[in-house]
Amino acid sequence: MREQCALIGVLNDHPALANRQVRDALLKGLVDLYAGGTASVDTQTGAYCLVAMHGATAADPAQPATVQASVGTQQSTLSLPVGAPRARWSVPQAPAPGDMLALAQAPGQRAWLGYVADLGYHEDATHARASAVGLSLERRYDVLREGRWQATGPHPVQEGDWIRVTLVVQTASPRHFVALTDDVPGGLRPTDLALSAVAGLDLKQVSSTGSGVFGTRRLDPRAPKFYAEYLPAGRHEVHYFARVANAGDYLAAPATAELMYGNASHARTASDRFPVVPSPSP
Repeated sequence: MREQCALIGVLNDHPALANRQVRDALLKGLVDLYAGGTASVDTQTGAYCLVAMHGATAADPAQPATVQASVGTQQSTLSLPVGAPRARWSVPQAPAPGDMLALAQAPGQRAWLGYVADLGYHEDATHARASAVGLSLERRYDVLREGRWQATGPHPVQEGDWIRVTLVVQTASPRHFVALTDDVPGGLRPTDLALSAVAGLDLKQVSSTGSGVFGTRRLDPRAPKFYAEYLPAGRHEVHYFARVANAGDYLAAPATAELMYGNASHARTASDRFPVVPSPSP
């Protein structure tokens, strides 16, 4: 991509080196790369391409543009006057399955146009599935019993129990600026176990927060967040702790892992159910 942008820049400065068709083909290919043909763009490549596109824009006279847009049977004509940055069309009805977006420029127009499609949808969080691109994420719950953490297993979680939530992120390559966000089930109250008075506990044995690479922690009551400036390749565990406050059958929506800058890598867990039974009567 960097080489293509550099070549476009050369042709902008020296148009006699190639005809108009070659330059147009390179520009169209660059649009395809920006539209998803490359996973990410580093700073130096972005600078090359910015200079190339600026030169291409300066070389062509400004002209208005008209585009016919359609999704299935829904149609609209978009007009973009000279100097206007964008035109917008909101599809009035949800497209039918299989409907395709089609954009057709008016005959004889040579304006370079790009488009962004914002897709909105609703997902039933109770049936959300795990996904992974570039890294993976898992979540598990342990309960504090007899001074140690045990898998919840066949023994039901009760009101008043301590829960350890573990997020396990794995990556084959190093990543920079990674954020983990969990969704806390309704009956849990995140808290700092090391600052809590729990009789008979060796806090050093049970209050480890896991990998030190996630050095910044935000223990939000509904969506705890953990940040790593640099995540080495391998397997990393992060723990946080919560107290069970109320009985009930709660939804644990997916936890997510994502890059703070860019979207080349992201992952999420599946949704879970977190049942809590009332504490036994004294």
